[in-house]
Amino acid sequence: MARRTKTEWCELIEQQKASGLSAAEFCCRNSIKDKCFSTQKQKLKGSTGNFVRVAAPAARPSPVATNGIKVRVVELEIPGEAVGAILGF
Repeated sequence: MARRTKTEWCELIEQQKASGLSAAEFCCRNSIKDKCFSTQKQKLKGSTGNFVRVAAPAARPSPVATNGIKVRVVELEIPGEAVGAILGF
């Protein structure tokens, strides 16, 4: 078998992490010697830097007031009975 490049090992390590499988199970399913995988993972661990992949937080919808209107920094609150009177309830 031809030697794998650093990029190929990095891709395999990422695939193993994403798979949810243990390293041993991943290696078994992909015909990789687990000792070799472990050695490469240790070698690359120090060379990948201290970066951590972070997902952006999901945008949360802003709360909507049932009887208020906000315009920039001005807030207008209308009592429920006044809204009913305006709308003819």
